[in-house]
Amino acid sequence: MTNLPIPLTTKTVSTKVAPDAWGRVGELAARLGARKSDIVSICLLFMDEELIEQKLAEQARALESMPKAVRGLLRDADKLNADQRRAIIEALSDPE
Repeated sequence: MTNLPIPLTTKTVSTKVAPDAWGRVGELAARLGARKSDIVSICLLFMDEELIEQKLAEQARALESMPKAVRGLLRDADKLNADQRRAIIEALSDPE
């Protein structure tokens, strides 16, 4: 038997995932004919750690540049409904 590059699912792990990220997982899974869990596993197992660190630092800088009250609001964003989240995103976004 050939060794699989990712282990077959033996248990489910759930966590909060950004809606845009989960949407991309769904698009990739549909386009590639794969399960969403396999897409996520591949990304986590094979993504370059340096790139992950770079993106996390970029996110931290963006958050730190916001007023403390806004950072507090974003920490509790999962308690808001979709309309409330959308209103906050629009208010914090740069006008085009």
